[in-house]
Amino acid sequence: IFGVPVWISVIITLVIHTGLIFTGGYRSVEKILIAFSSLLFLFLLLDIFVHPPSITLNDISPFVSSNSFFYLVAANIGAVIMPWMIYYQMSANVERGVTKKHIKNETRETLIGAIVSEVLMMAIIVFSWAIPPSLFSNSNPVMSVAGSISGIIGSAGVILFGLALWASGMLALVVVSISLSYAISDGMKINGSLNRKFSLRDPFYLFYVLEIIPAAFVALFFKNLVSIALGVMVFNVFAVSVPFIFIIKIASSRKIMGHNRASRFEYASLVGSFIVILMFGVLSFV
Repeated sequence: IFGVPVWISVIITLVIHTGLIFTGGYRSVEKILIAFSSLLFLFLLLDIFVHPPSITLNDISPFVSSNSFFYLVAANIGAVIMPWMIYYQMSANVERGVTKKHIKNETRETLIGAIVSEVLMMAIIVFSWAIPPSLFSNSNPVMSVAGSISGIIGSAGVILFGLALWASGMLALVVVSISLSYAISDGMKINGSLNRKFSLRDPFYLFYVLEIIPAAFVALFFKNLVSIALGVMVFNVFAVSVPFIFIIKIASSRKIMGHNRASRFEYASLVGSFIVILMFGVLSFV
């Protein structure tokens, strides 16, 4: 989009990704990730200039007799309910020193985050709706979108789109790496933390640095990254099932949660969500 060769972009991303852990602890990393997140709201700005065509009832009907429709439904679920998010949030709470007295604030913060995320996703859908399907190219769908935006609102729109796309990828990349480090450290009973001084002898930081190498190879050598991303998101629907079962067990355990254990309504909501997620995953494959 910006005319920078892919291999240079990957190197720049590697440097920023690794440099983040030198910033001095979890709090500073979190602030930088929030800054990346704020760039995603450029899609709201794009919506002001890009308007969807006239919408009929048929356009919003979910009863579409197309396999790709159900596949994309599963991919959307997998895009927002990812297994690694669970490991990230649990470990981040420990890093931030969250205790029982913070539960109400954390619940409120999670609810606000969920609403903001939904608004952002709706903004992206509205933005995408305005792009004529005839302009898409299977060989390079990202550049197809950039080209169509240029035709609608000019080069400024392409720059905003490129920045938002890069920020979302960068945000996901860092969080996935941190989540992997947390998860493996927990599994190996290592006290992994971003609040310790950086050292490659520390398995936590070693996992973080090494995790990005296969990601870089994928970005450099695989051409159709969109289909890979969709496949991974659908896989997430099934991958989240195992930790989801443990969450339900832990949340409803009086021994672990005490008086904070899930109420009957909360338990039913968890089980219901689990069934719906799994159902759409199975439906997409069938």
